[in-house]
Amino acid sequence: AVIAGLLFEVYLSKTTIGKKTAVIIISSLGLLSYGLFLFLQTGNPFYFLISELSWERHITIPGFNILTILQYIASFGIKPESFTLFSDLLFTVFGFGMVFWSVKCLKSQLFVYALISILLPLTTSLLLSLPRFLIVIFPVFMAASQIKARVFHISFILISLVVLFLYFNFFLRNIWVS
Repeated sequence: AVIAGLLFEVYLSKTTIGKKTAVIIISSLGLLSYGLFLFLQTGNPFYFLISELSWERHITIPGFNILTILQYIASFGIKPESFTLFSDLLFTVFGFGMVFWSVKCLKSQLFVYALISILLPLTTSLLLSLPRFLIVIFPVFMAASQIKARVFHISFILISLVVLFLYFNFFLRNIWVS
């Protein structure tokens, strides 16, 4: 997602071809070096795609995981056991809302980065860990800061504190490892 955002930035910029090439090469070095590391360790530079299978995650149609969670909630209701599914769904809705709000108030390069960053977890079979993925999508929080309503800011802080307490409690009780 970072590389795609940078490529979009380079495309829009009015710099010379040499500078554009340098930016593309430098922005790709992280992924290329990680691929080299994986190749040296496992013999497969794309091992990170295979390791997802150990968590029962596989590539699927984007959004299919949302339909699966909605079907589960419709069948069994919201129970304490399904709290993580429900919270993952709420974070997904919040993330999408803020990504699309960012179109109005942020640069298009940041929107491209945020959109790709939230679409990538949606191509897996589960929304597992989506709150953790959402934390690093900084344009979401930049867009939230552009909302002028004081009620939104107070609500955002209070909800964040409640979620922090719940997730920290889960971590302390060994329900979640990370």
